[in-house]
Amino acid sequence: MRFGKVLATVVLLAGLALTGLVGCGPAAPTSTAEPPGVAADRAALEAFYHATGGPEWASNKKWLSDEPLGTWFGIETTDNGRVTSLIIRGNNLSGSIPAELGNLSNLETLGIVDSQLTGTIPPELGNLSNLEILCIVDS
Repeated sequence: MRFGKVLATVVLLAGLALTGLVGCGPAAPTSTAEPPGVAADRAALEAFYHATGGPEWASNKKWLSDEPLGTWFGIETTDNGRVTSLIIRGNNLSGSIPAELGNLSNLETLGIVDSQLTGTIPPELGNLSNLEILCIVDS
């Protein structure tokens, strides 16, 4: 009698697996992909970090981490993670502004104040069609 119950359970589970109600085998992978555009924003910010001496910044909290961009020091984002604001003041930035910042298509505010940046403002910043405030002032 016991063998009959086990066999019935195996047959039932096999039937459910065939119908897709019970999965057998490895679990389906969960998606950890970022919303569209966030990867490009992340790449632009990483270029900014490297071009402006990020390791030497006074505060580089969460920069280059896998954390949401809105948790990175000086960054604000939309609800879906797109960068809308990059404001850094007196943070020991040095180097030059990279052209990649022109890829932050949702950027509304760019403020870099009291830094030691050199070079010119890249023409790619002209691609920032949502930019409302631009303030770049060296100390």
